[in-house]
Amino acid sequence: MRFTQYEIQVLIEIHDLIQNNFKNHVFIKDILCKYHIPESTLSQAFKQLFHKSISQYRLELCMHYAKTLIEQGWQVKAVTLMMGYTTTGSFSRAFRKIYFCSPGKWAQL
Repeated sequence: MRFTQYEIQVLIEIHDLIQNNFKNHVFIKDILCKYHIPESTLSQAFKQLFHKSISQYRLELCMHYAKTLIEQGWQVKAVTLMMGYTTTGSFSRAFRKIYFCSPGKWAQL
């Protein structure tokens, strides 16, 4: 898939929107409405341009921020809630996907 300069500019804008608002969880449907892009096109184009899916990118941003908070001494339960997870188990699974260890073990490093 080849992109026009305008399409690249829009994708970079979307990338930056997600990066700057990852704590607020920008919804895909809102992006689709704002930029009038079909979902399949957005997903394919984002992955091709940035080499990861939108959900993977969001997860990495979220877990990087969570890791920073844990390193600063925040309790895992507090970070779990801040990141929008309802259980520590689901947060731990997401954290392990990125850092290959539990947030509790990371806090002990």
